[in-house]
Amino acid sequence: MRNAKPDLTKLTKLGLRGVGITAPANNYDFICRFFAPKHNIDEDPVTGSLFTQLTPYWGEKMQNNRFKAKQVSTRGGEVTSELKGDRVKISGTAIKYMEAVIEV
Repeated sequence: MRNAKPDLTKLTKLGLRGVGITAPANNYDFICRFFAPKHNIDEDPVTGSLFTQLTPYWGEKMQNNRFKAKQVSTRGGEVTSELKGDRVKISGTAIKYMEAVIEV
């Protein structure tokens, strides 16, 4: 999983927003990675929207609704996610990347 090297050219041709991969882990409930080369993102470091899909998936497999997970990209990040009805609550630690002002 951590050593996966997907063919980004082939992923671009799938017509998808991106592709996530996931696996169970020893120190986390699961680990994951997300690739979106169609949008010029070879690998996203931590992808909140991916957890909206993985939380229900792992919830069904593990009969649980709360998870501690890690996206194992080079930068990576830990995420806590919780399935609440048809919603997924996601939390974790963030680092400010950019600050901007948009005028409309």
